[in-house]
Amino acid sequence: MVFRKNLTAILVASFTLFVSCDQGEVEKTTVKWHDITLSLKNYRIFFGHQSVGGEIIKGVEELVSHDGDHDLTVIEIDGRPIPDGGQGIFHDHLGKNEFPDTKNAAFTKVVSDAKGKIDIAFFKYCFIDINDRTDVNRMFTRYRDTMAELKRAYPNVTYIHVTAPLTTVQTGPKAWIKRVLGRPLGGYVENRKRNEYNDLLRRQYMGKEPLFDLAAVEARFPDGKPSTYEYEGKYYYTLNTMYTYDGAHLNERGRIKVADELLVFLSKLAEKRTVMSNSYRQ
Repeated sequence: MVFRKNLTAILVASFTLFVSCDQGEVEKTTVKWHDITLSLKNYRIFFGHQSVGGEIIKGVEELVSHDGDHDLTVIEIDGRPIPDGGQGIFHDHLGKNEFPDTKNAAFTKVVSDAKGKIDIAFFKYCFIDINDRTDVNRMFTRYRDTMAELKRAYPNVTYIHVTAPLTTVQTGPKAWIKRVLGRPLGGYVENRKRNEYNDLLRRQYMGKEPLFDLAAVEARFPDGKPSTYEYEGKYYYTLNTMYTYDGAHLNERGRIKVADELLVFLSKLAEKRTVMSNSYRQ
């Protein structure tokens, strides 16, 4: 996981952003743009997503807009191939929600159409892609095979794996009544499935290939502790209520937090690529 204290260690010039939402002032976010843009400006990055990813992109754009001296561009390709020239973060909506195989196929097409001429590529599933009926083992196997094939075809691209986003779970009087009646609570089974998929992703890639743990970021309180719930004797991550306006999508606070941590993650990954590239030339 990427913690905010890493910002101090790797970046230099800074500005401080405060945004407010219906749940109060967002915790202080310090983004040091000079080194962020230096590390990313010469790279071509693609991010495929749907609604939650769109909110993350909005958070990135909001962070960028608060700094007048930056070189980071954010471009929606809107179904077109990534252009040959230019660097920055290219993004687009991929596939159809509730049909994760369509997202695998759409991501493969974007990377293939670019003929490997991108540096970093990743996409994420949506919370709605995983429900109480989802076969997470099958879903993970399809994802793993898609990424393995892309790595064989375009080995110079750095691929990032992203855990699936979460939702909140039902609380309050209605939840209490359901417990008494022995009925399932809203979000309990669905989030268990999302956690199970994310655990498969972590076991396969964590420590071996780049993995951005979106679910862990969504769950984390400012003090570092995760928001969890207990279901059938086990604890699972859930979307922290302070980061959402509807129990599933990110509010201002949530999108700024995720965008901040994603940019630091990308910056460190780009710096690693630069070091490896320089070593190869020598």
